[in-house]
Amino acid sequence: FYSHRHPSATFVNHLVVARLLPDRVLSLRGREYRETTGSDEVFRSVEGGPALHALLTGPFGLSLTPDEAEKLAKGCG
Repeated sequence: FYSHRHPSATFVNHLVVARLLPDRVLSLRGREYRETTGSDEVFRSVEGGPALHALLTGPFGLSLTPDEAEKLAKGCG
């Protein structure tokens, strides 16, 4: 069992975001974005702060500044 405090936990070492929608699931781990529907999966690599900012503030509906997104992008190598 790993919690958010364990040094090897995914949440400690990777950027992890998920959103469950009625018709699909959105997920991001590090630079890998995945969108899953009942019959399809789309994978995409997210490169750089502007792309990460657009993804997090768009489909994920989060509120963060471009500078915050840039810091997150630098940390998810």
